[in-house]
Amino acid sequence: MEQHPLGCIQVGGHSIHPIQEDNTESEGASITSGYYAFTLVKGGTPSLTLAAHTPLTRHQWAQVLTQASAHAAQRDEVVETCGLRLQHGPASVSTPDCFGYLHKLGARYHQWKRRYCVLKDAALYLYHDTEATQAIGVVQLQGYRVQSTSLGGKKHAFELLPPEPRFRHFYFYTETDSDKEEVINFLRLIKEPCDKTRWLAALEYSIDRWIKVV
Repeated sequence: MEQHPLGCIQVGGHSIHPIQEDNTESEGASITSGYYAFTLVKGGTPSLTLAAHTPLTRHQWAQVLTQASAHAAQRDEVVETCGLRLQHGPASVSTPDCFGYLHKLGARYHQWKRRYCVLKDAALYLYHDTEATQAIGVVQLQGYRVQSTSLGGKKHAFELLPPEPRFRHFYFYTETDSDKEEVINFLRLIKEPCDKTRWLAALEYSIDRWIKVV
């Protein structure tokens, strides 16, 4: 069994077409004898032909791919905007929901690393520092929940809980905390860096707002 993917295709905007021949049975045997083929087509890009072992399996694949294509097409604008922001420094993100330095727990070595972070539309952009010319990466937080934690004895830590177990769990901590009443002044977030309480409020606000918009 293959351990690594051979490649990847973005299915957004593709249409799926079963391949049939005039001299085949009604369910349509494929060009490759014994298989049932279908083609993924998108204008301006090479088509991709795949095949299943049975007509039912082909139909199931066609349904799933059609749904995935429609869903991906709806997300194109979000993905494109996110991709553009990754190519520039933190100052390029206008009116962020929150920003400032956070310590992030690495998934591989389980070490805390200080990163400059900018939150915008349920996407958390990570930078080496404020002078960075592009982002290290981005964490898409749609569907995530945020809550305080005391992981590793960090006083001002919080965690991001994924909507499904297969998604990654994230841990952060800030160097300061603040009084809860400061959350009322949430609109000031775009003017000053965020501490833990403000990060929690901003993350909840940003994620909830994205869900309502979509």
